[in-house]
Amino acid sequence: MEYVKTVGKAVMQAGGASDKITGEACNRYTFRLVTPCWGGIRETVPRIIDEYKVNTFYTITAEYVFGEDLLRATKEVLQQRGKTLIGNAYHPLGETEYGPYITKAMAAKPDCVLFLNFSGDTVNALKQAENFGLKKVSKVAVAWGSGVTQMKAIGAKVLEDVIFGIEYFYKIDSPFNNKLREAYQIKYGGVSPFLAAGGYAYVYHYLEVVKKAGSTDPEKVIKAWEGFETEGLTGRETWRACDHQCIRNFYTVRCKGPQAMRHEEDFADIIGYSKQFPSCEQAGCKM
Repeated sequence: MEYVKTVGKAVMQAGGASDKITGEACNRYTFRLVTPCWGGIRETVPRIIDEYKVNTFYTITAEYVFGEDLLRATKEVLQQRGKTLIGNAYHPLGETEYGPYITKAMAAKPDCVLFLNFSGDTVNALKQAENFGLKKVSKVAVAWGSGVTQMKAIGAKVLEDVIFGIEYFYKIDSPFNNKLREAYQIKYGGVSPFLAAGGYAYVYHYLEVVKKAGSTDPEKVIKAWEGFETEGLTGRETWRACDHQCIRNFYTVRCKGPQAMRHEEDFADIIGYSKQFPSCEQAGCKM
């Protein structure tokens, strides 16, 4: 982001969820489609509380900026809801042995163990949690999943009754996503995964903004993009001028067991979604 601001003067779409991207590290050349951690947690953690009817949590957190942002937001939401975080264990990015973190969580006896990590870390953590019998003593949830590809790697038996926060799921019912899902099925077979849907959306929205601007000149594109509203994967989506954040839905899904799946990729159903974003003042972006 620093390069596009100071050297390249090129428009960039940021794919990360760290709150800093549209906060203290924002700049006028960067736009973000992905929901910040602040908003994703405020959609998913209240759903976890209400679905599981839980009061106490233990978190297992990846120790880098994404995990830290998820943990900070989780603490804020739990405090607001009058719930208790009774412990947290940090693990390094790319960890392969989760036994010590899982046994420590089980010893604390929380109502719910919430994993604040992503991608391969979540895959390894949930598989090992199943081996240790974590679900026999606590509910299990994941703050931020990456969708069907990740779910395939974990497996339905392990996933049964696990709640995920998620940026994209193929079952989203919107005109844009319905067309994408159909086109992906015809071209590749199977359901549209997160990476395919996200990549398509990034390119599509940029081309729409260029069309509106009538130019690829970065300054004209920026002007056209600020306040731009269009159909997106989650329905109507708008980019705020104040921090270049796309205002869109974030989703919560609840996973099924093998017997409940109607087809081999029917891992979960959407149980809720909302648009949760800090105000421009709260975000702290200064262009």
